[in-house]
Amino acid sequence: MKDLTKTEKQNLKKINDYAFRYCFNLTSVTIPESITQIGKSAFDACPKLVEVINHSSLNIEKGSEDFGGIAYYALKVHTGKSEIDKKDDFIFYSYENTNYLLGYTGDSTILVLPQNYNNNPYEIYTYAFANQINIISITIPEGVTNIHDEAFMNSNRLFEVINKSSLNIEKGAETFGEIAKYAFKVHAGKSEIVNQNNYIFFADNGTNYLISYIGNDKDIVLPEDYNGQTYEIYSRAFTLAPITNVTIPNTVTNIAEYAFIGSENLTTVTLGDGITQIGKDAFVDCPKLTTVNFGTNLTNIGSSAFLNCTLLTDVSLPKSLTNIGSLAFSNCSSITSITIPENVTHIGESAFANCANLTNIDISDNITTVGTNAFGNCNKLPYNIHNNAKYLGTAENPYMILIELTNTKVNNISVHKDTKIICDSALSFAYSITDITVDNNNNYYTSIDGNLYTKDKKTLIKYAIAKEDKSFTIPNSVITISRSAFENCSNLETI
Repeated sequence: MKDLTKTEKQNLKKINDYAFRYCFNLTSVTIPESITQIGKSAFDACPKLVEVINHSSLNIEKGSEDFGGIAYYALKVHTGKSEIDKKDDFIFYSYENTNYLLGYTGDSTILVLPQNYNNNPYEIYTYAFANQINIISITIPEGVTNIHDEAFMNSNRLFEVINKSSLNIEKGAETFGEIAKYAFKVHAGKSEIVNQNNYIFFADNGTNYLISYIGNDKDIVLPEDYNGQTYEIYSRAFTLAPITNVTIPNTVTNIAEYAFIGSENLTTVTLGDGITQIGKDAFVDCPKLTTVNFGTNLTNIGSSAFLNCTLLTDVSLPKSLTNIGSLAFSNCSSITSITIPENVTHIGESAFANCANLTNIDISDNITTVGTNAFGNCNKLPYNIHNNAKYLGTAENPYMILIELTNTKVNNISVHKDTKIICDSALSFAYSITDITVDNNNNYYTSIDGNLYTKDKKTLIKYAIAKEDKSFTIPNSVITISRSAFENCSNLETI
């Protein structure tokens, strides 16, 4: 919404509480004579509402928080015609000999701002381009003399800033309205962005980046190369793309963080063999994603890579994989079975948390660390129970990983002789536990006075929370205290 006008003939009497709250792009409001009441916070958080045309009997004053804050941000309150001026999709407003660019209503992804406004310089107003994630390149001409705070807030796909003004705009800085906060490059030359059949590329120091797709095709196969060379998929490249199925060729070497975040219609992804890493949050919040076909050389799945992909069902992890990041498949509630390949050594925190329908998991013997809550709320998994604790493992060693206690009220456990990994969170909620013992034949852990240590006694893993002792002396052999080792030890007074 850019402006709001109610004609005098309409019988509108009241604007209710919060009616136009958070209308960030509202620039002008005309209040008709019939209005007698404006509710609480009716125009709260409308930072671009610079003009209020008041035909009512209400005493609306510039800068006041009265009448729902309608004029709190206003530069001018008057009774005449609107002074908002629109030129080629750009919205301008002039006040006290200063010209302001209030916003842009077009859909260009590569944007060149006007050289001037009526042959005069202008300033870019607060929130003018806020949240406009379609813009990937912008040219600031000489006629721009100032950029107000938050003018480009959350414009997180603004890759290139071409600065021809006198403003000292620096890459990554939050000054000048955050215009270059997310920028890959700030320069004063010609745009270096290249459009090849609706695929937008950028080259820098020998590395090629696919930074956006602006076509309308739903089923796409990405280009085999860029000028005969390999390339990477850049952050947020497909955030706004209408695609449903995407095939990524072997010549793509990396998928950056957020590359497909929020791709609402994406259902199937096929990854080429050139990809070794999937960046964090790469496919987060893709609600229709059901199938991912991984390449054969993938080694790392970044944190939150597939977080909240609730329809994802077909997941066959490649043998090349070595690391599964934190939250990688968290809240993927449609996954029913997963096989952890032999080369995987680490499963991150909450990696499979809240996979409510996960009923089967095959785990490799080579895993060395399992993060906190890695399988939290996976209540359909067939855990192996031993002495008040739940375990996961292999056919040969069903007690390899201690996941959690059977309940928070148990007061003792004995770690199985074959256990090699204890999840960081396994004993976090052991509120009643007073004694932790370890089978004497266990090669990885030991117990001293009911507390849990590594076999070499160099690391204190967990102090039994419910012990009644007021003091505790850490053994001389200990050189490391694990995270949460003393969490919730309410009885301890001195250590």
